[in-house]
Amino acid sequence: MMAKSQTITKSKRSGGPQTDEGKKIASRNSLKTGTYSKLVVLPNESQQDFDQLVEQFQKDFYPKDAVEMMLVREMAVITWKKLRLEKLEHDYCTRQLAAQITLEEFLSIDHRFTKSMHLFWLDGKGLGEKEAKHLAQMVKYIEPHRRRNVTIAQLQHIKDEYKSVYVTILDVYSQAKPLATHEPSLEELVNTKVRQPDEPEKFLVPICIDKLLPLYEAGVQCAKFREQIEDGVIQIRQERLLKMMQLGGVQRASDDLNRTMIRTVGEYRKHHEWRILNRTQQLPDEDAKDLTAE
Repeated sequence: MMAKSQTITKSKRSGGPQTDEGKKIASRNSLKTGTYSKLVVLPNESQQDFDQLVEQFQKDFYPKDAVEMMLVREMAVITWKKLRLEKLEHDYCTRQLAAQITLEEFLSIDHRFTKSMHLFWLDGKGLGEKEAKHLAQMVKYIEPHRRRNVTIAQLQHIKDEYKSVYVTILDVYSQAKPLATHEPSLEELVNTKVRQPDEPEKFLVPICIDKLLPLYEAGVQCAKFREQIEDGVIQIRQERLLKMMQLGGVQRASDDLNRTMIRTVGEYRKHHEWRILNRTQQLPDEDAKDLTAE
């Protein structure tokens, strides 16, 4: 029985983008740091600044032929990319170090720390001693009313002394009574009841206090552990910097540019020496001496 012949079909490789638009997009794939990009001046950079850099290199090296002009320009391009890398590294490090402390980072400082403490720290980390004392007094005053309603006199005290709590109570009242056209009296607030999903009807003020207390209690804890939190934040930022140094992506790119610069300078020197040697062989002795003095 004759064996079936097998046909091996080669997979067709795309060979890269075929359309002009596709090639244009592909050419920008290396623009993330700009180190390996074929575009010298990126869209967010100044063509004038680059031209001035090239001009400075031409003044310093004084190229005499097309090859030297090409090599001098290449050195200017490498320097331009080095400057770009330094700026990118500076901006990236600044952003990373200034970024808010994440919940995971905050909780790693101490096992007693909570999500509510993290939220309060992000909002009120500048809490001074006076504010911290006032916050502790407020928590002590409103805590008993987490489960039982307040009197009109007690609500008046909250309005006078703890305005943030009173404002929250007004906001919740407005949500519960969207058709109300006037600010409710203290008596109305004390007697207002609201119904939450899957729960029986309850007085408004205790509901508000029950929602506010975890955050305020977290604030008291933040004030208590302020020094430990600040030390922990410093350590977190140091760890961030260490991780950035260990990644080394920018450093590798910078090393590549350094090697390219050294090679380009070497090529320039060789060509410069060759040009002078080539001309001296074609000139009288006196003129040749003057030329080698360049």
